Amino acid sequence: MPNKDELSGATEPADAVMLCGWFDHAPGGPHPLLAKLPPLLLVSADRGRPDGLAPAVDLLAAEVRSARPGSDAVIGRLVEVLLVLAIRAWTDGRSNSATCPSLLTGLRDPVVANALQVLHDEPARAWTVEGLARRLSLSRATLARRFSAQLGEGPLAYLTRWRMTLAAQLLRETDTPVDAVARQVGYASPFAFSRAFSRIHNEAPTQFRRRVRR
Repeated sequence: MPNKDELSGATEPADAVMLCGWFDHAPGGPHPLLAKLPPLLLVSADRGRPDGLAPAVDLLAAEVRSARPGSDAVIGRLVEVLLVLAIRAWTDGRSNSATCPSLLTGLRDPVVANALQVLHDEPARAWTVEGLARRLSLSRATLARRFSAQLGEGPLAYLTRWRMTLAAQLLRETDTPVDAVARQVGYASPFAFSRAFSRIHNEAPTQFRRRVRR
C-alpha cells in the first residue's frame, strides 16, 4: 500500500522512522533480570552518547532496509545487542533509584557480582553460605549481609530460583528425564527437586513439560 508521502507526491524524507520488534519468552518465565524490569523503559538514542546505542540503532535500520543475504541472521543478533545496550543505558545513573532492579544494582557490588558469577558457573554444586564465602575469601556474615542488602534475599534462596529457571529450560527444550534434570541442577532426590520446582512454578515438573510441549 502506498504511504502518505507517495500519495501526496511529497519528496521530503519522513520526520521519523519506527522500528518495531519483540522478544518471546518461553513458558517458565523470563530471565530473573527481565522479570524485574518495569513495564516501560524509555531510553534516548541521542547521537554522542557513549553507550553505543545510537550506532546500534543505525546499523539495525540499515540492515532492515538492505534486505541483503544474511540480513535475517544479522538483524536477530543486532536486536539482542540492542536490548542489552538499552537496558544498560537505562540503568546508568539509577544505582540509587527504586526503579532499578535489585539484580542490576547488586552487580555493581563486587562481592555480590562475584558470588552471582560463581553460582551461575556451578549451579549444581552443593553450595552452603559458608562454602560460597570460603570460595570468595569472605566471612559468612559479610557475604550474607551484602547479598541480602543488594538483592533482598540470601544466596541460597537466589540459587534455588536460578536452578528452577535452568530446570524449566531443560524440561522445555530437551527430553532429559526428570531425575536427570534434577541432578543437573543440583538435586540428588527427584522428590526434593519436584517439591522445589512446584513451589517456584506452581506445578510439578512432569505437568510443566506436558503443558509446554502442547
